[in-house]
This record gives sequence, structure tokens and C-alpha cells, in this order.
Amino acid sequence: MEDGMCNCIGTPCPEAGTACDDGDATTFDDMEDGMCNCVGTPCPEAGTACDDGDATTFDDMEDGMCNCVGTPCPEAGTACDDGDATTFDDMEDGMCNCIGTPCPEAGTACDDGDATTFDDMEDGMCNCIGTPCPEAGTACDDGDATTFNDVEDGMCNCIGTPCPEAGTACDDGDATTFDDMEDGMCNCIGTPCPETGTACDDGDATTFDDMEDGMCNCIGTPCPEAGTACDDGDATTFDDVEDGMCNCIGTLCPEAGTACDDGDATTFDDMEDGMCNCIGTPCPEAGTSCDDGDATTFDDMEDGMCNCIGTPCPEASTACDDGDATTFNDMEDGMCNCIGTPCPEAGTACDDGDATTFDDTEDGMCNCIGMPCPEAGTACDDGDPATINDVEDGMCNCSGVVSASSPTAAELLVRLAPNPATDELNVTISLPTAEVLRIATYDSNGKQMRSKQVEAQTATTIQLLTADYPAGVYFLKVTTAGGQVTKKFVVVH
Repeated sequence: MEDGMCNCIGTPCPEAGTACDDGDATTFDDMEDGMCNCVGTPCPEAGTACDDGDATTFDDMEDGMCNCVGTPCPEAGTACDDGDATTFDDMEDGMCNCIGTPCPEAGTACDDGDATTFDDMEDGMCNCIGTPCPEAGTACDDGDATTFNDVEDGMCNCIGTPCPEAGTACDDGDATTFDDMEDGMCNCIGTPCPETGTACDDGDATTFDDMEDGMCNCIGTPCPEAGTACDDGDATTFDDVEDGMCNCIGTLCPEAGTACDDGDATTFDDMEDGMCNCIGTPCPEAGTSCDDGDATTFDDMEDGMCNCIGTPCPEASTACDDGDATTFNDMEDGMCNCIGTPCPEAGTACDDGDATTFDDTEDGMCNCIGMPCPEAGTACDDGDPATINDVEDGMCNCSGVVSASSPTAAELLVRLAPNPATDELNVTISLPTAEVLRIATYDSNGKQMRSKQVEAQTATTIQLLTADYPAGVYFLKVTTAGGQVTKKFVVVH
């Protein structure tokens, strides 16, 4: 510049290397070249990477005007991705550094935030991986002794049902226990059943001898049916019978001294002893004399069974002997009394029943005594003018001959055998000619016993049965048209 003194005075140029500003925004590091030229280094091209020296920027690039301009780093705490799989929660540190937290070691417990998994564990790459929870309803154990029936809820929760209160009735499933009760910890505990054979009461009135079967069952034997005979063990009862409820009930025995029947035919006057025993007095021995109280019997005797049995009295009017020599025609009165008719007075005419006597008279003692008949063949007079040659037959019969056609007593020959007879008597008859005749028998009193008509030949034997004749003297009379013959015979037994 002019100094006004026509001196053009210049300012010395800055020294070379002196920083200056060439005014060109596209240069940097401007320096004096010593010639008053301010020469700058051309700026890098726009977009050229650079470092603006600011730790809070990144992606620094030239703007072509020598400005290294960086992108401001994200604010500290801004989420980012450091690109490292082994870190998590990556965040900006405000200086363009994305710094992650190192992942937990593999196997480290974690929570994957999924309610349907459990046992969540790190995989070492910041992944928390859980095991899927069991399906809902899967049995499990919640570890609580006061719950039972533990099951999964599908969200990894094992939930149990609270155990019944202690003392609550239950069933332990054991047939050998009873009075099963909860202990409050889901245990059903029963009292052991009594041993098999232990006496018990089944509460059933229709059983007896109740005994345990070892499985808590008290089992009784069914009572006998009502009406079944039994023994109540009481000596003062009888006809003991079951009532259907295991009670043996007897009827009270009759009082001592009550009449009864001991069922023994060899005793009598049976009486109760007050203990249901009917005791009788032994019967008298068989054959002992007694009185049966029956007027129509005699010779009453014991039969050994307390029966006094008499022989039936002969029927009324049966001949007997009263033992009195002054009576005759003794006859039973039907009450075992033999009553005789007083004998006729001595000298009274009678019939001694002896065909060989006549003029029979009583001797006052019921003996009819006759005079002996004339011997057979002695001449006599039969008082029949129609007969001739009358002769005695030795039995006080005087028989005459009527006609030549009819046999006389002498021509009629009769023989008896055996005599005395027992069960039968043979009558042999001899005749001159065959003829119809009648045979009759009489007892000593003249009572006809039998009579029959016989067609006799010249020699005929007739058999008479005498088994039913009482022992005694009898007469047989054979009658023909020409006469009759009487024979005496005796029956013995």
C-alpha cells in the first residue's frame, strides 16, 4: 500500500507453512507458501470415509468440503443388535457401540415366559427353552402329602385334591381291615380285622355261633327253623323247640305228682317228678294175683304190664260145679258164680243117666242112684202088644220084635270105640238089612247134644266128633223102625 509518501510499501508474506485460509471450502490444511499464496490441500471427495474424531458418530464421510461428517450414534440405551448370538439385550452405549449382555451359560435356569413349559434352561445363545408341560389331566405329584389325585393343569402346575379330613370314613381296599379312616394325609388306614374264628355278633337274631372270617365279616350259622326240636338245657322243661331266632324254648314240666304216662307198659301210677320225667311204679310180676274189678272174670292175674287180666266167666247157664254136694244142675250166672239148684230130697225119683240102671232116686246129695238093669237077654215085657219076644238089652230097655222086616234090639248091634273118647267116637252099627236110622247123643242131664239121620248098610261105621264135648258122661241112642239101642260113653280131655 501507498504510505502517502509514494512509497508503496508491502506487508511481508506470511512465512511458508503458516496456516491460512484459501477461502476454498473444498480444501483443507491451507498453508502459506511464503509467496503470499495460501494453498490448501484439496478436500477428499464427498463420500470418502473419514473419521470425524467424534466417538458419538459413525459412518463418518467427507462432504467434499473437507468436512468429515459422521452420523450421530444412537442414544445410549437404544436397543440394537451386536450381531453376536451369544449376547442379549444389546444396547447402544451412545458412542456407536452396540454392546450386548453375554448370554447365560447353557443349562442355566431361566423363564421362557411360556406357562405351558417347565424346566426352562438357556441354550447358551440367549434362548430360554422350556420342556413342554404335561397334558392337562396327566397324573403327577404336587409334593403335598395333604392332597391326592394330583393332575397337571396343562400349565405345568400339578394340582391335587385336598385330602379328606382326618377321621373321615373311607375304604382302604383291604378286605382284612375295618373302620377305615383318613389320617388327613390322604392315607386311608383301617383297623386289622379280627382273626378267623374269633367270636363276634353279626347282629342277626336268626344266626348263632357268629365268627369272624378274617375279612371283617362276622358270619353266623343260620338258626334252626322254628319248630325244630332242641334242648334248652333246662331240666324243668320239655318239648323244647327252636323259635327261629336261635332260642330253644321249652314247655314247663308238669308239677311233681301230676299224673302222666311214661310209655312203659311195665309200670303204673306214672307221675311227674317236676323235671319232665314221668316215673311209674313197676308193675307186679306176671302171674301175681289181682282183681281186675270185673265181676264177669275170675282167676285175675297180672300180665307183667300192669294189666290185671281175668279169665272171662263162663257164660250164664254154663254147667259148673259149685262144690256143694246138696245142689245139682250147677250153672254159671255169668259173673263167675256157680249156683246150683238144691238137690231133690232123698227118695225123689230121678235119672242117674246110666242106661244100665232103673228106678233111679235121689239120695239127698244130688246123687241119682238107680237099680242095676237086668242082664241083657233077660225076658221082660215092653208093654207093647205089637211086639213079641221082649228081652232086656242090659240097659234097662225092654225091646220086643215088631216085625220080621225091622231089626229088633237084639238084632241091632252097636259098638263104640274108643270109650272113653277124646276128640272123636267111632260108632259101628250092624243090621240084618240096610235101613234108615237116627243117631242121637245126650249128656248126663238128658240134654240132646247132636242128632242125625243115617242111611245105614248092614255094617256101617259112623264117626262122631267129640272135641267140643265137655268132659263127662254121655249116651248114644240108635233108633230104628223096630226098636232102639242106648249106649253109654265117656268123654275125657
